[in-house]
Amino acid sequence: MKSLMLSVLCCILLDSISMATPVPDSVYARLDTNAILLGQQVKLKITYQGNTKSKLVFPTVADTFSNLEVVERLPIDTIVKDGGSLSLSQTFTITGFDSGYHVILPFEFLMLGPKQADTTKLFTQPLLLSVQSVPVDTTKSIKDIKNIEAVPFSIWDHLGWIILAIGAFVGFILWKKFGSKLKSNQPAIVQTPPIPCHEKALKELDELNKKQLWQNGYYRQYQTELTDILRTYISERWDVGAMEMTTDEILVLSFIPSNEIDGIGYVLRLADMVKFAKGIPHGDENIRCMDVTRKFIKENSDGKIELLEKSV
Repeated sequence: MKSLMLSVLCCILLDSISMATPVPDSVYARLDTNAILLGQQVKLKITYQGNTKSKLVFPTVADTFSNLEVVERLPIDTIVKDGGSLSLSQTFTITGFDSGYHVILPFEFLMLGPKQADTTKLFTQPLLLSVQSVPVDTTKSIKDIKNIEAVPFSIWDHLGWIILAIGAFVGFILWKKFGSKLKSNQPAIVQTPPIPCHEKALKELDELNKKQLWQNGYYRQYQTELTDILRTYISERWDVGAMEMTTDEILVLSFIPSNEIDGIGYVLRLADMVKFAKGIPHGDENIRCMDVTRKFIKENSDGKIELLEKSV
């Protein structure tokens, strides 16, 4: 009984020692065959075995190396075993088109340490791959290239093209006969001329009046919409970016008549005070802003407009 318990304790002790012992790092490369014919393919596998705590940089394999070409590369396969053992492997399908012996140089693995100076390198062993040309029987005479043989004509081989040509011809005849009639029967598309900018602005002022914004205490919204209409009109009438300009930048524009600068300045500055300083204008000030804006748009439109009486 004592000997059995001693054996069990020894097994547990040995197992714990083996689990605590780090697995040594090792790398290697393998070919599934060492000789191929021209154009044949061979599997190349590079593998790392070590500890799961190791920080590893897997080698980067170029598409062409040692006069060999990579046809396919599989993703890195990771296997974690009991006891902290780690296995990383990657398989490549390679081929060669130059006959002879090709030396596959060692692949470099980087083991990263806590500091850059602690970084170490592991190299696989070099490999040798023989690429052999296709064997030729020199005892037989060289044969000439065979002559080109004429293929007998068959209408079935060209039936698709014949049907396509007939269909195109019939379609062309139908279009010549009926296409012009269909085109003449279509109603003409009438393009609506764009609304002049002054008409659009005056319509928007009328719609703003109908909202009764300042009469219901919405002073900021009223002043914002009023000056947006004014700035949009200036932008479209003289092709300037008035929407992005400050009040002072608009008042120094050369096309603003000097006799209207005071009126436009009054509208814009009052709107600035309401929007940014939370000012509350009187009712007659709101009415004056509307009248000045309407008068400015009418007198500076690109057509003749009769001035309407100021609304009270």
